[in-house]
Parts: sequence; structure tokens; C-alpha cells
Amino acid sequence: PVTGSGPGQYGSLAVVGAANLDGELALDFRDGYIPRRGDTFTFLTATEGISGTFAGVVINGLPPDFEYKLTTAGGQLALEALNGSAPPERLYLPLVVR
Repeated sequence: PVTGSGPGQYGSLAVVGAANLDGELALDFRDGYIPRRGDTFTFLTATEGISGTFAGVVINGLPPDFEYKLTTAGGQLALEALNGSAPPERLYLPLVVR
């Protein structure tokens, strides 16, 4: 499950040796958390590198317009959010009395 982008808010796996990707990657975003553009999640690290690819990716708990990029580089598998699906933060403007 993914409940945020901070440490301890999503699961990850550390492999001593090589990792071979296969099958399906399933990610479950929970508690209303929606990533913002640029949020990155490193789900896997492997000391001897990563090979292979997933046959598919299933993402639950996000709007259908969520876009992402999966990358494998330097022994890491990471997902980066490409769009800002999360609602914008509130902007408070000061009131001016004349």
C-alpha cells in the first residue's frame, strides 16, 4: 500500500543480488493519497542490478487520468508521477481594507 511519498508511507524491497522483473506490478494507493507531479517512489533496490520488465502494471485508488513513468536505473525501480492529479493546495490572500 501507498499512503504518502515519505519514508515508511509505502513499501519497498531491498535485494542483495540481482532482481528479475516479471509478472504484474500491483500498487494500491490508500487513505485518499494522490501523488503530485514529480513525486517519486523507489519500490525496489538490487545490489547487482535489475533486469526484465513487468507484463503489466495495475494501479488502484487513483483517478483514471493518473500518469506515471517506471524507470529502472542504478539498481533501482522507481515510479514517478507525471501529472498533478492531486487537487491544488489552498492559496490564502490577505485582505486589504481601504
